[in-house]
Amino acid sequence: MDLMDYDVIKRKVNGNWEYARYFGKDENNKLRFISLEDGKEFLLDEDLNGWEKVEEVRLDREQLISIARHMNDIKDYIPDASFGRFTSEYVYDFTLEDLLIACKNLQNCNPGEIIEWCIVVCDELYENLLSNLGEDQEFTYEGIPTENEFLYNMISNILDWYSSDTGNIGEIIRNNIKNIESHLNGNYSDYEKRSYISYWNHNKCSIDEEHKKLYKQFVDEYCEQNDKDMLELKAYACYGNGNGIYEQDWQESMSCLLKLMDMECDPYIANTLGYMYYYGRCNNGIPEYDKAFYYFSIGSAGYVYESRYKLADMFLNGYGVKQNRRLALHMYNELYNETIKNILTEEYDSRFADVAFRLGSYMEKDQDYDYRLALDFYLQARFALRKRMEEVDQYGDYSIATSLDHSIDRMIDKINCQKKHKSYQTDLIGQLVNTDYSKGYFYEAKVISSNDKTLLKIKIVQRDGEHMNLLVTIPEMHYCDVLDEITLELKNINELSVELKEDTFIFDEINFNSFYLYGNYLGEIDAQFVFTNPHQEQTYTFVEVSFDDNKTYTYISDDVVQVGDIVLVDDKEVKVCRVIEKSEYDVSMPIDKYKHVQKL
Repeated sequence: MDLMDYDVIKRKVNGNWEYARYFGKDENNKLRFISLEDGKEFLLDEDLNGWEKVEEVRLDREQLISIARHMNDIKDYIPDASFGRFTSEYVYDFTLEDLLIACKNLQNCNPGEIIEWCIVVCDELYENLLSNLGEDQEFTYEGIPTENEFLYNMISNILDWYSSDTGNIGEIIRNNIKNIESHLNGNYSDYEKRSYISYWNHNKCSIDEEHKKLYKQFVDEYCEQNDKDMLELKAYACYGNGNGIYEQDWQESMSCLLKLMDMECDPYIANTLGYMYYYGRCNNGIPEYDKAFYYFSIGSAGYVYESRYKLADMFLNGYGVKQNRRLALHMYNELYNETIKNILTEEYDSRFADVAFRLGSYMEKDQDYDYRLALDFYLQARFALRKRMEEVDQYGDYSIATSLDHSIDRMIDKINCQKKHKSYQTDLIGQLVNTDYSKGYFYEAKVISSNDKTLLKIKIVQRDGEHMNLLVTIPEMHYCDVLDEITLELKNINELSVELKEDTFIFDEINFNSFYLYGNYLGEIDAQFVFTNPHQEQTYTFVEVSFDDNKTYTYISDDVVQVGDIVLVDDKEVKVCRVIEKSEYDVSMPIDKYKHVQKL
């Protein structure tokens, strides 16, 4: 007997039909079947051993339309509808009107009947009914779906349930009916509105005033209905500098956020409200610290990093709470130890830069100030911020970059290391390799002697044996970078008492120049440790100018300029107040983020 893959056979046992589906032949040329009763596989010879093939049913045009609309039970045409094949010589372009009728007829059916409809209409009779849907999937009215796409999406809603067995099919069908009726009555359906909003969310730069008006109309309608997704969209569209469609509107943003908080105590929404109250966005710039503390506390409880360090800021300064500098430092250190792991794995879109910046500021301003350690943290913050800005564009990063550059310049003056060196030499290895931030990891150190040089190569090894990067920070070199390993040259070696196995030893702690593993002393290396910057750095001419607001702004000049020269910035003539040569590693923003000025 000729069988095609997925053909169905049947036999009657004790008055009941059993069914099985064909899945080709095995290596012995036996026919493979899977029972549709219990899912077990079995083999048959060519004669089928008492089974018979379920023959396909040929439908005329009226029957084809009737099945598509589910006007009659499919079993009216074939008793084996769940398993048999349907064919037809006719082609009928299924329409939204047909699907509306089908959905109304299906809404009171059980899931099994709906599955039968999906199998027949969307599998067996696809070429007869739905082949036209693949031809046109473009937006016509710049965000409004075409008729075909509308139909395709409505059918897909049902098929997604059929293929994944997730969701409430009754609710899906009711939503389909609502969307189709709205569309056929000449109104924008929920599906069309959301498609339109989504389209322009991704094409803001090309939107015109007509589309802005319709976009706002749709979003505002949803917000009046307290739709969570649209309230959040509008809240952040009005936040900061606006989103290109909505203008900045702090009051409207806060109103939407407060509605969202009434619906659900969301820590990320609370974090945003905390910022708005902290900076007095809706209070003429006057901070409302008590409210900010309340909302940052919710964000902090939800482990939102921004809320956690802003809460620490408030303890540090006594804003909205009794001042507690020790608690603030503890919170900063806790965040530092968490977020540094992102930097070591090169996940740069983290909050590490913000935390390191705060620790630098703390060390600079504390009564027991430590300017070298402050510069250490500032350099780490600069490295992390520059990397973050290469990947994402976050609100406020430009102003942070400016503050960071000024803080680093200030600390360089404080510790008198204005001259940047290509290498740095010290007799304390702990100044070059910091094991404090990598608790729980091991270090693999390899001693290599060749060409009258002795090198010490160190890398971090995780417990699974995989290597992890090191964060190397050397204030005297103005240097910070993530390296897969650090290479140090050993000079004037007085002692190398660490036991080596194939030139290698493992440790997890350094105390001065002594090495430890699990608290056990391994030995010591008494020498001069020399680190050399591995980068070939290109320098640029940076100029600072001041506008009417008395703030200074940094640009790149491709011309030779001096203090007092006049340069052109965005068609404005301004005077240069500072000129400095720096490499791309000495600034807090990526080079391509800086605007260029023209000397007049």
